[in-house]
Amino acid sequence: MKTSMPSPLRNRGLTLIELMITLAVATILTLTTVPAYTSMIERNEVASSVNAFVSELRFARSEALKRVATVSICPTANGVDCNTATSPWMPSGSSAHLIFVDSDGDGTFDTADDTVLKLTPAAFAAVSVSATGGEKFFSFSQKGIMTVPNPNLQYSTSSSVQRCLSVSLTGRSSVEHGVCS
Repeated sequence: MKTSMPSPLRNRGLTLIELMITLAVATILTLTTVPAYTSMIERNEVASSVNAFVSELRFARSEALKRVATVSICPTANGVDCNTATSPWMPSGSSAHLIFVDSDGDGTFDTADDTVLKLTPAAFAAVSVSATGGEKFFSFSQKGIMTVPNPNLQYSTSSSVQRCLSVSLTGRSSVEHGVCS
């Protein structure tokens, strides 16, 4: 007498309905997480840009104190000249920063008199930066005091992630969410 036993191979695999439900759940999860991930990336790019500039400010101030000389920071497109455009601070991440000993204190780099201390690369292309007071450069005097009183830099992205970097006369910086007032 032969008895039939169920084959273990018969119960393996997915049915079409199970596969479609799995794909639907995966699609819903993907559609809900991608926008949040994109927003997180933009917030991190703005935060990184702000932190990098704060580091440059600290470096410039410490060099001004160490060298007992005026040290300036200006945006540069070519790494040699300060950008003198109407709104020079990184229009969509296109300019780097030139930090130099500014012998005459005019905020422009003169190859004959001034010494380059540091050239920092451009920030993220998605981050736009503008000086709310129209400043084209920032300088620290030989005593470590800013020559421009309380400047603000507005950092923003296309999806309205905004930060305001405020700098005091002594170089102390603070960052606030939103638009500079």
